[in-house]
This record gives sequence, C-alpha cells and structure tokens, in this order.
Amino acid sequence: MAIYARFLADGNSIHCQSMKLATIQKYVQTTAQFLSLFDPRGQDPRCTEDGKLCPELTSIYKELNRWESIPDRREPFTIDMLVYIESIAKNSNPDSIQAAMADWSCIGLFTGMRLTEWAQHANRAALAKPQLDIFGEPRAFALRDIQFLDDNLHIIPLNRILTCPIHTIFRLRITWRTQKNGENGDYRQYERPSLPSDRSPIPAMVNIVRRFARLVGLHDTSTPIAIHKPHGTHTRYITSIDIERSIREAAAHVYNLDPKIHKDALSKWSSHSFRVGACVILHSQGFLTLDIQWLLRWRSLAFYAYLRNLGVNARKQNAAINRAAATPNFL
Repeated sequence: MAIYARFLADGNSIHCQSMKLATIQKYVQTTAQFLSLFDPRGQDPRCTEDGKLCPELTSIYKELNRWESIPDRREPFTIDMLVYIESIAKNSNPDSIQAAMADWSCIGLFTGMRLTEWAQHANRAALAKPQLDIFGEPRAFALRDIQFLDDNLHIIPLNRILTCPIHTIFRLRITWRTQKNGENGDYRQYERPSLPSDRSPIPAMVNIVRRFARLVGLHDTSTPIAIHKPHGTHTRYITSIDIERSIREAAAHVYNLDPKIHKDALSKWSSHSFRVGACVILHSQGFLTLDIQWLLRWRSLAFYAYLRNLGVNARKQNAAINRAAATPNFL
C-alpha cells in the first residue's frame, strides 16, 4: 500500500499528474477494501496487526501533507523544459524573446536566480524603468556584474567576447549586487565543462552579452542585460509575463497539459520555478545541504520546502540498501 501511494504521489495517475493527498488516500482505501476481500481474516492491508496505519504509509501521507501545506508552492523548471525552449529558439531571431528565454533559462538552472535578480515585473518593460535597489541603482544583472576569464584566470575584455571562440573562455563570474539574504556584492563562478557537449552557463551568457551589445551597446554597464527586441518594436526588458508564458508553454508541451483544461496546474510554474528546479536537481544528485546553500545562496534551510519525492532518490536508496546487503558482516 505504501508503494502504491508513493507511485501515485510521483504522478503515475491516469492523467500522468500528481494527486492531492485526499485523492491518494481514497485510491489507497478503495484498493485496500478490494484486497481485504481475499484475506480470510479480513485484514486491512494498510494496517499492522494491531489495527494501526502502517508506519510506511503514515510517513508518505505526512510528507504529502507537508508538501501541500507549503504556501504558493511552485513547480520546478526542468531540463526537459529547457530542451524544449532551446528547440524553439533554434528557429527564432537571435534577439527574440524565444532566443533570450533559452539563454536565461539555462542560466536559471545553474544559478537558481530570483526574478528581481535578472528580470523585471510586468509593469517595467521599458528600458528607462528598471526596478532599483536600495542604493537607487538597477537591481538586475548588468554588464558590470559579468566577468569572463581565460585559462590563465585573466579577465577577458567584454569587447573580445563579441568575437572570441567559446572554448577560449574558461570561467564565468556573476556578481549578485543585491540579494535577499543581504550578502550584496557576492559572486559565484561557473567553469567550462570538460566535454564540449556538456551544459554550461558560459555559452548562454556569451549570447546574452552579444545580444545586449547589438541592441544597447557595451558602453552601458548599468542597464539590466535581460532584454529582447520584438519584431517591429523597441528593445524591452524580459518581464515576469514573458517568463511565465515561456515556461508554461514548455510545461504544457513536456507534460502533455492542456492550457485550458489544466490552467490551474500550469499556474504553478512561474519565474520562481528556476530556483525550485535548481534546488531539486542538486538535491537529486546527492549534493550536501551546505553545498546547496552555498551554490544557490541560502543562509537558512528554507530550501527544504522545495524538496520532493523523486524517482531518482528512490533508485539511489535501492542501490544503497542492496550494496549494504551484499557486504559481508555489514554490522
């Protein structure tokens, strides 16, 4: 029964969507009632011999309740969604919102950035009206916050970034001028992968800088760089509306959701989904709590609220238990 509840919680329903706890409990109860018909004792398969709900099922229900109780919970942005957005960008103008979102979506999965750290709210699309920080300066990333380094860890001038081959860039450094945690001016570094086919935020940021150079120019180091140029109109900032439209379209395509029928489900993807997705990916790959805090710039353990039951974690647990079982004299 516990395995069945976990199976449903992972989204293995008839519509391939996750269910609410109350619905899962009804499914499990109905199945238990059916199975009890074949037990001579009439034993409820959900319960132990003393009639109490088994601890395995209790723990799953408790976790689902915790997850549903998180206020304004957002769904994570995923690599599959990024692949879809990148496929759309391939046939788009390099200054279009589609191309810009492909680059920033890649950056989002590596940095776990918040909306105001890179983009603008819906009413601030005009270049003259970016959101300002407590010092009266634009809050989102600008050219002054971006540095590229070569193999000798020397800073590469931005004008060289316009023409230099990607493979000559070894490291990207991004500075968070204003952060929610108060550690303003902090930075993180991202390196060129060992294999050219592997993902890295460096090519995406190169595209972003080159786009900004075409549309605004490298002389402006304080204007936010998350921009695009719709066909036949003026250059504008990427806003929360642009982000939601892009990632919800990707979610609808990847997870087979109808924009009308599943409107409520799709509303769970927003600009904050990049931060949730970055957290979920690192956790799924076994990163330590301290590593997740450092890489995604958390001072607290608030990211625990983003974690969820993943199939990859279940498989890792299986592997760990079986390794222990195969070890002689383990205890």
